[in-house]
Amino acid sequence: MKQHLSAIRKHIDELSAKDYQAKLIKNGLEFVFMFIPIEYAYFAALKADKDLNAHAKSKKVAIVTPSNLFSVMQVVEQLWRVERTSKMLEEILKTGADMHARVSRFVERMDGVKTALTAADKAYTEADKTLRGNQGIIKAAAHLEELGVNHKKTLTPYLENNP
Repeated sequence: MKQHLSAIRKHIDELSAKDYQAKLIKNGLEFVFMFIPIEYAYFAALKADKDLNAHAKSKKVAIVTPSNLFSVMQVVEQLWRVERTSKMLEEILKTGADMHARVSRFVERMDGVKTALTAADKAYTEADKTLRGNQGIIKAAAHLEELGVNHKKTLTPYLENNP
């Protein structure tokens, strides 16, 4: 039994010394599994050494046996699925934030376009008023026509459309 316990503790220490956690920390690995294929061998070791699980836990090693291997693997698979979903959600949120910033910039630029178009429309209206208004250039030129100033084209049609 002493040799058996010594072998289990030695294997726990060796797994811990490999420091898989540091090598794979970006994946959130906090412990490694140590499989003991003979259930009775594990229970006999636990009976002889009540601190075996505490020792394994302190070394970031989880002991797995045939009776709980399938359940442990299901939990691990579920955790990986949750992690993948979490990463996808983070990507969706990042993309959403980026899209929101783009929409915000677009709205600001459209406001700028609206302001520029409003200013252009106002400038056009003022220029057209200068051209066609009661005191406009066309009326003054048409008055010159009435006074007999030589001209090649008449401006009268422009007066008829815009009194």
